Amino acid sequence: MLRFLTACLIASAAVALTAQGPAQSQPPAGDNMLVYFGTYTNTQKSKGIYMSRLDMSTGMLSPAELAVETVDPSFLTADPTGRFLYAVNEVDEFAGKKNNGGVSAFAIDRKSGLLKPLNEQPSEGPGPAHLTIDRDGKNVLARVCRVVFDRLCKCNGAGCF
Repeated sequence: MLRFLTACLIASAAVALTAQGPAQSQPPAGDNMLVYFGTYTNTQKSKGIYMSRLDMSTGMLSPAELAVETVDPSFLTADPTGRFLYAVNEVDEFAGKKNNGGVSAFAIDRKSGLLKPLNEQPSEGPGPAHLTIDRDGKNVLARVCRVVFDRLCKCNGAGCF
């Protein structure tokens, strides 16, 4: 069951980071990578974004642990520097606004792997399902698929919108 759960978590949303930033195609042997998993929290078994360490020499993941509590962080992406992690909050009501999901920004503590909430914005549409960041780390684009709507969030250089 644990292997199935791990496979499902990896398949649903995972972002891997090396000590230098986002994972390259072939990180140096022996390096550990932080791996983040987005989850759905409406089951009451999950609380947000989880993290593990991937040992690149053995392929083993450490047990998953909670990196930060946040509601339904179903898709994750890291900025080009590996300092910030962004998540869509795939819900229909966010920050008291109906028909809105959310986009959240977090600072990554490179030693502990824990995430510090920085900012969040409504997605201006229900249930955002995808996001991407430009190569300069200045804009995050969230896709609200149910109504085919994109929300552009400007980044201020400190991981915030």
